[in-house]
Amino acid sequence: MHNSKKTAALGAILLLIGGCNAPAASTATLPDGETDLSCAAMIYAATNLLETKGVSGGDLAGFGDYVGAMTKYGTAYAKSKGIGAGEALGVIKLQAYRMTGQVPGASVITSSEGVVRRAKACMGS
Repeated sequence: MHNSKKTAALGAILLLIGGCNAPAASTATLPDGETDLSCAAMIYAATNLLETKGVSGGDLAGFGDYVGAMTKYGTAYAKSKGIGAGEALGVIKLQAYRMTGQVPGASVITSSEGVVRRAKACMGS
């Protein structure tokens, strides 16, 4: 995804998390062992890895599904913590960077293939 598409996706996520789309705020279904935050972070990280490193695992079911899935989990996370859209997105991005070892503070770093696999599980693929 090009930078302009990623910017548009993040903007759409902020709008949806912010409550402009009630259906997106529905309860998220989580795979075993995942949280709303981990799923949102894995989806964010996977799209970055697929774009920048060409990690195997194929497409994450398209741009629309990525936005919808990340919005669903991001909204559930924001609501559970009583935080706004901007703060939730910041936490999601930071968690994604930690999970992939891009910033210090991770006790466990997930491999690129593991990130894609977990993101797909969160998206139901």
